Amino acid sequence: REDLEHIAYPKRINFGTKAGHYLLKLLVPPTVAGSIIGRAGAQIKELQTTYDVVIKLSQNTQFYPESNKFTSSERIVLVTGPPDQLCKVAEFIQNLVRNPPTSRDSDSLLSMGDPNRRLQMMKMVVTNTTAGMIIGKGGATVKGLNETYDVRIQASQKDDLVMGERVITVLGPEKGVNNAMEYIKKEKSTDCDSALIHC
Repeated sequence: REDLEHIAYPKRINFGTKAGHYLLKLLVPPTVAGSIIGRAGAQIKELQTTYDVVIKLSQNTQFYPESNKFTSSERIVLVTGPPDQLCKVAEFIQNLVRNPPTSRDSDSLLSMGDPNRRLQMMKMVVTNTTAGMIIGKGGATVKGLNETYDVRIQASQKDDLVMGERVITVLGPEKGVNNAMEYIKKEKSTDCDSALIHC
C-alpha cells in the first residue's frame, strides 16, 4: 500500500473553518475539475463566495486510487462549509459531470466502457462509519434508498485502498442522485469523524 496520507480523509484541515462546518469529499473526472476552477480561477471563487464554502482540488497529477473497473483517473475535490450549502455545491458539480466540457481531453471521461455511465454517477468519499450508516444492517438501508430514489448506490470494500475511507457511488437520474446525496449528507452530519469541529 503506497503512502496515501495526502488524500486520506482528514481529521482536521486548515481551511480556516468555523464551528459547525463539515467536509464533503468528491471524486470528479479531470475535465470537470477544470470547469470547477474556471478560467483564471473565476468559477471556484464565485462558488466559494456564493455558498460560503472553501473548495480545494488535488493537483493535476494527483488522483484518488480506486480498483473500481468503471473508474479512470479521478481528481479529488474537498469542500468545507455549512451542511445546507454542501449539497448545493454537490448539485452544481453533478451538473458539470452530466454535462462535461467538450475538448480533446474529454476522452478521459469516457474511457470506461459505457460512455454514458460515468456521466450518471456521483462519487463521494466517506468514513467507514458513514458508509455503514448508508448500507444499514444486512444492506437494508441502501436497498431502501435505491428503491425510494430510483438509483443504484454502491460502496467500495472497507479499507479497499485508503485506510478508513470508502467510496460511495450513486448512479441514476439527476433528481434521484441529488435526493440520495441529501440523505447521505444528513448521515455524515451525525458522524463525528466527518465534522471538522469534532463532536
